[in-house]
Amino acid sequence: MTTTRLLDTLVSDAMISLLGCAFLGLGILARLGVYKNWYWRPQSQLVYTFMPVGILLIGYGNRQVLLRVLGWPLCMVWTGFLIYVAFTFGKYPPVWIKPGWVQWLEAEYGEYLTDLRKDAQYSLRWLYAIKSRQGMEKWIRDIREHSQQQKIQT
Repeated sequence: MTTTRLLDTLVSDAMISLLGCAFLGLGILARLGVYKNWYWRPQSQLVYTFMPVGILLIGYGNRQVLLRVLGWPLCMVWTGFLIYVAFTFGKYPPVWIKPGWVQWLEAEYGEYLTDLRKDAQYSLRWLYAIKSRQGMEKWIRDIREHSQQQKIQT
């Protein structure tokens, strides 16, 4: 392998590893509940795939080392497992990967999540409500009252 080709490989592997670190970091921030606006987006569950995808990219960026240490069969099993975990977390995220405020919201007010999502997409009041638990509870009460009024009218 020529020096130029080796350098290109090292740079591309480092870039892939950095991208993996970025995905892993975003996944950790989502798990900690730092960014709350992602939850109200239509594909909100995709954020739960960030951690396994980040680990997968970091592993791919360091594949030469992993192949030497683990061997080809174990690397393939590990890769398959991470892909499976990413798809599973995207479709059916486990409770433990969700931030505390999401766990609370889904446990206490699960029947109103659809209405809350609709309201969050069409208005900005959730931006102010989400800053505190009291604000969230007031917003949920407003949505609940609105949804009950709609049921009475129909």
